[in-house]
Amino acid sequence: MSKRLEATVECRNCGHTQHMTLFRTLWVEYSENMSLVLNDMVNEFCCEECKYVERLEFPFLCTNVKRGVAIWYEPYHDEQIDEDIRQYQKHMGANSFYAKAPRIADWETFKAKLLEMNEAGPQPGQETQPSAESKSFFRGFIDSLKHGKPRLAEKTKASPSVGEVIETYGALLENYPFSILDSSMLPVPKPQMKAILKTAYRETRGEQMRRHLEAGFMFLSMFQDGVGPMPIDGKLFKGCGKSNIHAELAAFKKWMPWQERSSVEMECLLDEWNRFKKGGDS
Repeated sequence: MSKRLEATVECRNCGHTQHMTLFRTLWVEYSENMSLVLNDMVNEFCCEECKYVERLEFPFLCTNVKRGVAIWYEPYHDEQIDEDIRQYQKHMGANSFYAKAPRIADWETFKAKLLEMNEAGPQPGQETQPSAESKSFFRGFIDSLKHGKPRLAEKTKASPSVGEVIETYGALLENYPFSILDSSMLPVPKPQMKAILKTAYRETRGEQMRRHLEAGFMFLSMFQDGVGPMPIDGKLFKGCGKSNIHAELAAFKKWMPWQERSSVEMECLLDEWNRFKKGGDS
């Protein structure tokens, strides 16, 4: 999956205008996407009238979560990238590879740097992990439910109320902080959880509570299909001595692919939430 957006483009050769889809994020762990970059075909415009072809100078982000790679092609300054990086710092940590992604204007230099980073692989200390601000919002989201507990629905109701859903969600986060849990543990299916958190955000006027709800939306990335009944703890390598190193390595190998999935989904959730706040997504 890669993020795309619709645009209307005018042919510089004949002046014809047409609609096309541009990549905003390109996942280069897929060989076909890496090929688009290396063969200068990403965001390629082909005029329907005169057949003129060119690669459009449009900013986009290349990522390879498995290799810990994120790099921006930025032929001109794009203020939205500034905002994206602030969001990555806020939710994934200031030292995460998303937050530290280079911003490169020259196309050939960009391609060379992408290949270099992809070959080097993950760099220590740049893993995606909750930032201090995100942890604070995590705690605030849970505390807000305790101090202003929603009114519970009557036991006779067939389906839970919004208050019950959010309270149960907060309890799960408190009991399994920053672990990966199976999606089935959510009180309602994930699409419904998204809708509930968005509705709560729209109906809340307090700015602090709105920030907590935003963080709660991002924490949905901690719930993944196929994890099973036992949550996967991210508290690894506790330094308990050589006797536990094999157990810790086994735990790390189990946790890593789920963390990759969670990181990918958090990126998507950030994009969805930004569209929601701008009014482009319900």
